[in-house]
Amino acid sequence: MDSRILQVQTMTGYHLQNKLLCAEALQMKEPNCPLRVEGTLHLFHKNRDLELVGDAVIDAVLATMWYEARDHKGISRLQRSP
Repeated sequence: MDSRILQVQTMTGYHLQNKLLCAEALQMKEPNCPLRVEGTLHLFHKNRDLELVGDAVIDAVLATMWYEARDHKGISRLQRSP
């Protein structure tokens, strides 16, 4: 789990002070899943509410990226041939 937390920190450019919250947010396995964070084993309960918020944030970020990748005519800048 530590490597996944490090990936989140690298992608966001933010140093997480509470890595347990990040581990809880990343936990997508069955309920009551034990995960090792910073060398200590922790028991995490699946947090459905946090999962829904995370999905909504990802949807918003992807929609914004998609919208901004289009020109004034609505044509994707990513699909144009040189």
